[in-house]
Amino acid sequence: MNAYVDKNHKVRMMCLGHPLLEDPSPKAIGNYVAILPDYNEQVYQQIQEFLEKIEYTGFANFDMKYDPRDGSYKLFEINLRQGRSSFYVTLNGYNLTRYLVDDRIYNEAFTETVYGKGTKLWLGVPKKVLLKYVNPSFKEEIRRFVSSGNYGTTLFYSKDNSPKRYLLMKYAFHRYIGAFKTYFHK
Repeated sequence: MNAYVDKNHKVRMMCLGHPLLEDPSPKAIGNYVAILPDYNEQVYQQIQEFLEKIEYTGFANFDMKYDPRDGSYKLFEINLRQGRSSFYVTLNGYNLTRYLVDDRIYNEAFTETVYGKGTKLWLGVPKKVLLKYVNPSFKEEIRRFVSSGNYGTTLFYSKDNSPKRYLLMKYAFHRYIGAFKTYFHK
């Protein structure tokens, strides 16, 4: 869950994603490498109420897990910044930085809370790595996103695509194949 809370402690935007896979490398454990869009009004309301009650301001990035024993979400932490995988939010049409700029630079008044409804799968690894290592129950859904072109990544940006950078990013992406072979444990 990513959110932006303005200078008057009003949540301007929230966007929920379902992490599918984490980086298994020892130096990057816990960093998400694939996120599916998700939407849950109850979670949005609970997090919004919490942030506004404590008079929070700024970016908020929550790590949480669903507990099937009681049907609730358990919060692990709140990061007071955008996360490594927070581009997931911008990819889905909710530019986190835009909310900050509108609030702090342009002093735009709060009008409503935007509750993100994503339509794109975010990838931080090659598709074949995701499909090989993800929980099999998600494979069909992932294939639908990929076949319809509803996916994206942080690394490959057409306006920043010199041949040297492209090769470097391809190399970085390719290294995940070895990292998962070496470190992934089910």
